Amino acid sequence: MSRITLRWASKKAWPWAGTIALLLAAAGVCAGDIVSDIVSLAPSQPHSYEQFVAAVEELATSPRITAETIGYSHKGRAVVLVAVHAPKHAGLSSAEGPPCLFIVARQHGTECSGTEAALALARYFATTDDETSRRILEQLTIVAVAMANPDGVAASRRHNAANMDLNRDWISLSQPETRAIAEAVSLWQPLAAIDMHELPAGSDKPAYAQSFVETIGHDDRIATWLSDDCRTCSLRIADWMKMYSLPASFYYDDSSDSCKLCHRYFGLVRGIPAYLFEAKTGSEHPLEQRIAFHVLGALVVGNYLIHTYYGKQPGERGAVVEEPTAGQEQPSQAAELSQPAFKLEIAGPTEGAVVSGVVPVTVQVEGEGFSYVTFLIDGVLKAMTTCVPYTYPLNAEDYGNGEHHIEVTLCNATGHPLLSEHRTITINNNGG
Repeated sequence: MSRITLRWASKKAWPWAGTIALLLAAAGVCAGDIVSDIVSLAPSQPHSYEQFVAAVEELATSPRITAETIGYSHKGRAVVLVAVHAPKHAGLSSAEGPPCLFIVARQHGTECSGTEAALALARYFATTDDETSRRILEQLTIVAVAMANPDGVAASRRHNAANMDLNRDWISLSQPETRAIAEAVSLWQPLAAIDMHELPAGSDKPAYAQSFVETIGHDDRIATWLSDDCRTCSLRIADWMKMYSLPASFYYDDSSDSCKLCHRYFGLVRGIPAYLFEAKTGSEHPLEQRIAFHVLGALVVGNYLIHTYYGKQPGERGAVVEEPTAGQEQPSQAAELSQPAFKLEIAGPTEGAVVSGVVPVTVQVEGEGFSYVTFLIDGVLKAMTTCVPYTYPLNAEDYGNGEHHIEVTLCNATGHPLLSEHRTITINNNGG
């Protein structure tokens, strides 16, 4: 199987987005704005459970679709899996066929955009007959459990019929829905996983101020290849989210974080690169935009899988360093020296501050041409953001008492650091 290089190029604009399209450079084929095309297939109102099942039954007539019931909810509703693939790859796992991206959506019954994004992705690749789509499916299988909590959907409630938050059940696997998905992951052997959610419109949690992506970070107990893979892919996601004018922050888990959550279970327990996508709701974030957030994220992760999969030896894992291509050359030393001037300042906390509770690390930036701001605590990458306010909510309870070092760095699109600022704080969780 030959390697196809996925590239992006300008084509047409969205009301809220940058002007980007999908380009298959190796095939010499340029499609329209694939994100916009996929989002256009989603309905203006989310599917009910019955409508979702009917839509899957319709899609299942395509030779590019495998649809199956992988389990049943407490009230007997089917938990449905949909896989979109090249016809010759039907039923093949990642060990037998191309790399597999596994999507879980709507663990919380009231969070609808993930379902619509996953279903629109399946519909697009099942029904679009251009060469670009066929070549993508030759090298990627997308598997989705797009409605993981059918009882919650039917009752318009967050929890399932047993009053369990499914996204807190991944260690115990006490619920039929989570058990069914875990077994499906074992069968399909995906090389990456995405869990799609939504954030409440109003929340006093600083981390919930805007849409975010959470993935696996690095510490001594996490395999280096896994943390490198997730970090590299997250930088790609950040770049494309910014170009589509979809604000997002990025957070990184470590081995001390609870594995009850789906993406941490996949990443920290199963060793699968995993990403949590949380789309902000509210009047400023309509359904179409939330679907676009999930669709774009899935396409970037799928694109990254294709880049890092082909050309490897069997069983080899981890990121591949890609050769620069036209328009993507690494900056020369002269180019780096000619970067525009920036000003970076940590507005808070102040140097030497004694802190407790949740402390916003707030950054002020002047200048244009940078891509994102990273936040490191004691040398460990904890967060990244592409948009104002440049803030990371540091939870002092996650750290021991004493001095801790904050490093904030301004980076360009290639990850090159442009400017850094440092601050030392003292954490006192004892009060007084």
